[in-house]
Amino acid sequence: MNVNNVFVYGTLKKGQPNNYYMAKCQSAKYLGSAETRDRFPLVIGDWNLPMMVDAISAGNNVKGEVYTVNYEDLAALDEFEDCPELYFRKEIDILLEDSKTLFSQLIFESLYVRLI
Repeated sequence: MNVNNVFVYGTLKKGQPNNYYMAKCQSAKYLGSAETRDRFPLVIGDWNLPMMVDAISAGNNVKGEVYTVNYEDLAALDEFEDCPELYFRKEIDILLEDSKTLFSQLIFESLYVRLI
């Protein structure tokens, strides 16, 4: 099974309103808390939704969680997040709490993440 690292920074995180959707992803495995290696703006958009903007060094290190998912669940997450119409995916460097760096895919506001 091919897996993808996915960094979630908003409503898909544990304790947030859309985390139920991560639980629906049967392949999803929680790897831990993490943050972006680079700094990005994180803004709150319509309907109180957090959106990361693809503008390196223009904000702060964004905190979130990293999961592994298979391609089918990644496609389901894309559909749930209206990607690529509203958001787009991009690989970025993510630092796990244990200081491991991963490449992960992140959804940016029109990021999935790369953990290094």
